[in-house]
Amino acid sequence: MKRNVFLSVVAFMVTLSFMYAQSNVSDVYSQGTMNDATVVQHGNMNNSDVDQLGWWNSAVVSQKGHANDVMIDQVGILNTAKASQEGNGNMSRQTQRDWSNYAEVEQNGKGNLAVQNQAGGFLFGSDAYIDQEGEGNEAFQVQRGSWNYADAEQNGTDNYSVQHQFGMSNMSMVDQNGEGHMAYEFQNGFGNYSDTKQRSTGQLSVVYQDGFYNAQSTFQTGKENEAYTLQFGKANFSETVQHGNGNMALTDQMGKRNEAFTSQTGHGNLSMITQMGYKNSASTTQSAKGNESYVLQVGDKNDQTTYQTGNSNQSWIAQYGEGNIADTEQHGNSGWSKLLQMGEENEAYLDQRGKENFSLISQYGTSNFADVIQRGMGNQSNVLQIGYGNEAYVEQHGGGGNGSGNCGNGGNHN
Repeated sequence: MKRNVFLSVVAFMVTLSFMYAQSNVSDVYSQGTMNDATVVQHGNMNNSDVDQLGWWNSAVVSQKGHANDVMIDQVGILNTAKASQEGNGNMSRQTQRDWSNYAEVEQNGKGNLAVQNQAGGFLFGSDAYIDQEGEGNEAFQVQRGSWNYADAEQNGTDNYSVQHQFGMSNMSMVDQNGEGHMAYEFQNGFGNYSDTKQRSTGQLSVVYQDGFYNAQSTFQTGKENEAYTLQFGKANFSETVQHGNGNMALTDQMGKRNEAFTSQTGHGNLSMITQMGYKNSASTTQSAKGNESYVLQVGDKNDQTTYQTGNSNQSWIAQYGEGNIADTEQHGNSGWSKLLQMGEENEAYLDQRGKENFSLISQYGTSNFADVIQRGMGNQSNVLQIGYGNEAYVEQHGGGGNGSGNCGNGGNHN
């Protein structure tokens, strides 16, 4: 009797083990010519669904671990989708419609999500890649058109990326390493390029490109920095680099061949650059804490440089016209400056060091020149130039007893 009970228990355990090992589910449907599907699953409770219709479709699914889920849906010709997942609870969704699209997903870890959607591309397809390692990462890619390239690499926890491409020959690359990063990239047009890298914790990057051959690069490390890049037109270029905590950079370019460079190191710095026109150049560098820089360029071939180090400095620069040059440098704490240029080929240079310096420079006309240098504490300088070929020089040194230096030029060649 005991022997029969023992044999019954053994048989039950073997059956249960067999059922448990065979709990993976795969559903493959193919119709047409030369379809190819390969599914390999290890572990338990893995699920794969492959649907193919048309010519030369190929789907490869390989899963290791438990409770992973892959869905591939292809319609058209020359489509290829690959998904390889290792770990537990990862999910992949791939949808392709028509022509020679290519998509690939590779995930390792727990609870990651990858979604790819491709369509269009007469004769020439787009490429999409997602590689995620860690836990709770999510990546979404949408491509419409030909020769587009999207690559998302995420390593860590709870990172999130979205890449949308419409048009032809656009390239978007997102590389996030750490925790809680977010990257949004939208491209519409031809030949746009975007490269975003984020490290450490909680970075945010938003990129919107609409036009032809626009390019941007964003690199952020530290905690909770934010970068926004908007490009409209042709062949605009933007570079943003931020190190530290809570820095924010906004770059808005409209026109053709504008260039913007932003570099911020420290905490709580803010940079805003807006360019409208042709071949304007703007460069902002800030370090330490709480500095603010605002730049507006409207016209053609204007040039601006801002360099601030210290705490709570503010710089405002506005250029309207063509060929104007503005250079502002502030060191110390609580420095404040405003610079306005309207016309052509005006030049203004400002160098402030110390504490609570103040400077206001306004130029209206053509070929005016202003040079202001201040050292020490409590300096103040006001310069107003109207006309053609005016020159103003202000230089103050010393301590808090400097008062103010005011220059006003109206007319020509003063």
